[in-house]
Amino acid sequence: MNPIHTLEMCCPFMPLPDDILTLQHFLRLNYTSAVTIGADADNTALVALYRLPPNQYRRRGAHWF
Repeated sequence: MNPIHTLEMCCPFMPLPDDILTLQHFLRLNYTSAVTIGADADNTALVALYRLPPNQYRRRGAHWF
């Protein structure tokens, strides 16, 4: 059985917006892109998680590590 390995990157990108419309705008990215937007554990910042498919980063080379 071969385990499936994916490359993930998670980084904070802005403070949690006070404005609900701004927050909704960024959360819509979850449905339209490969990036998943969420909040950090303290609910103070928005974080972005990007997950590459298993074969995508292998084709580009292991120099990403």
